[in-house]
Amino acid sequence: MEFDIATIFETKPWLGKIVPATVSHIDKYYAFLSIHDLPVTDKAYLHVSQFSEKYTNSLTDELEIGQKLEVYIIRFNRKKESWEVSLKLAHYRQATAKDIEIKTIAKGTISNISADRIGVDVNGVLAFISSTESALLIESELYSVGDQIDVKIISLSSHTKAYTCTHSGAVELSSEIVIDIAVLHIEQDVKINEDGKHSIWTLYGYTPEGLLVGSKIEKIANPQNRLLPGAKLQAKVIRKGKSVPWLHWVQLSEKLPLTDEYTIKPKFGDHRIGTVHTVIGYGAFLSVWDGMDSFLHRKSIINDDTPDLYKYIDAGDRVEIEVKEDPDGKRPFSIHFVRMVERAVAELEREEKFSLFDLSSKPSIGKTGGFIRSARFKSKTLESFSHTCIFCGESQIIGTMATAAEAAHIVPRSKRGMDDVANGACMCKLHHWAFDRGFIGVSQNKAISISNLVRDSQGGISDALAMMEGEEIFWPDSLEFPVEAFAWHERNVFRVT
Repeated sequence: MEFDIATIFETKPWLGKIVPATVSHIDKYYAFLSIHDLPVTDKAYLHVSQFSEKYTNSLTDELEIGQKLEVYIIRFNRKKESWEVSLKLAHYRQATAKDIEIKTIAKGTISNISADRIGVDVNGVLAFISSTESALLIESELYSVGDQIDVKIISLSSHTKAYTCTHSGAVELSSEIVIDIAVLHIEQDVKINEDGKHSIWTLYGYTPEGLLVGSKIEKIANPQNRLLPGAKLQAKVIRKGKSVPWLHWVQLSEKLPLTDEYTIKPKFGDHRIGTVHTVIGYGAFLSVWDGMDSFLHRKSIINDDTPDLYKYIDAGDRVEIEVKEDPDGKRPFSIHFVRMVERAVAELEREEKFSLFDLSSKPSIGKTGGFIRSARFKSKTLESFSHTCIFCGESQIIGTMATAAEAAHIVPRSKRGMDDVANGACMCKLHHWAFDRGFIGVSQNKAISISNLVRDSQGGISDALAMMEGEEIFWPDSLEFPVEAFAWHERNVFRVT
């Protein structure tokens, strides 16, 4: 279809008009209508999203051929060679035909509640509470169709032709007053800046009168597991929201009505669960006792001279810590990392970050100390290396059963090294002993490194070890070479002098 400039301009006066139309074709997701007296063409296109405010699965269940409708003209679509129209916007416009002054505060009646929005009849005018405020009010289950509520008219949308209003914003709470609130839910947002990663918790709740409130969670241990939906709290009003005018910001009372261990000052030896809220280069901050932040030094988490802490722990992670006496005596106590309890990010998304350390490992009980080891690590490692020492290349097995081979952790299990073949190597007893004590190591190109301590010694074992310097280790082609694990050993275990 060819259009000249005059024809295109002729369409514009029709935009925003409500006109009669007849259904001529129906499909699942769209329908074609016929509209007489329009310029260019009488063909109009109605998409399922423009049929109703409520979710519509298929237009074939809603319309009939020949059915008469009144639709709102959105625009002319040259590609479709038809007008785009909306039944939903026609209903909006008809419902808001009566003007109402912006910032008006009035009584309204809830006319409909959809999945994410509440409609209010204000003196015969249809107004909608914003989707975010509506979602929180729906979550509170305080209101039903037919209930009367106070609302404040905020704006008139040029696109939808519908008024927007607020319920909570229609009331002004005085600052500094203490109010009762019930928890709806809390949300977590992780922000990154020059200082590190910060986890910010926001609590949303409501007053007995149905007004919505928000509170930033600070110095509260494990808020996501304690401030549960329906919990009753007291809070002090700080101010009304600026960018969010329907929300009042409050500060939770210092003493939360939660009778659990987190309201009690910890004692030396206590084990507690805390949620990390900030991660910086040399450690992490979390609350293990309401009203106080504690610092977890990186050396307590990762046994590495130069750890990239952000690879192993995130804001929002839940960790178990042990309370100990502060060595400097400057703080009431210090905390030491025990294990990772729950990660804020799914394991699949963080798989590459945890190739060296198993932070969730539980300490073993007994004289050996360290962390619990699986029996499968030894059997799988020896099988993967065919019971052959990577340093001397000698098979350590006799027949099919007797083996002298040992399964070594490259990053030691005592330092939280992964209990997996990816962190394992097969060694004979002598070379395992020398490797664990840093007398020998492996470079990135698979060459054997020898400590100066070995070179400076003469005879016996020292000579045998020194003769291997520069030789390439025996590494199966079927296994990936763990460069990072051997690099960690070189930084933290291998003795240069």
